[in-house]
Amino acid sequence: MDRAINVGLTAVIIGWQALTVSYHSKSFPSTLWTGETNEVLNEACARVFFVMRWTVLLTFFIIVAKLFIALMQGIQACLPCMTILAIMDIIAEIAKQLFFFWGLYVVLTTDEKQVQAQCPDLWTCAWWSFLGFLLLSLVFACCFVCCAVPAMAAKAGQEGGGPNETTPLNPDAPPHKQGAAAV
Repeated sequence: MDRAINVGLTAVIIGWQALTVSYHSKSFPSTLWTGETNEVLNEACARVFFVMRWTVLLTFFIIVAKLFIALMQGIQACLPCMTILAIMDIIAEIAKQLFFFWGLYVVLTTDEKQVQAQCPDLWTCAWWSFLGFLLLSLVFACCFVCCAVPAMAAKAGQEGGGPNETTPLNPDAPPHKQGAAAV
């Protein structure tokens, strides 16, 4: 289920990225290979376009690979192949993270004013893809830690308490005698 949600969210984000890249492309999807744009982009827009087009192209291949992996794992047609599929899955996740950090670097080091002057849609998509969703994740994580975790701990304390440091690991074991050795 988590894999389906991950692939689904990735597909939505990559769809938005592909649509945005296509607006600036001379001929989409061939622009993903050639890098040709329908207008001359300033240096800042060209940097953002470059990272976005490579992210779209390679994330598309990652999605196809993940769907293939999920299909093969689902039918278990080749049990010895499961190790190879697991390695492919790890490589795909590492590649996604590398593209994320590359895009984040480009967003953080590109002159926003230059990009906003010529291609604001490209900037908005890149900002949300590489920085905005990261910030939202951090906000949700902080809210969870600050609000949900203390509430769950308080609820556990009200319900008779859960295990704590004095709860024996094995309640059926005889109590341990401290001090002198048992004779």
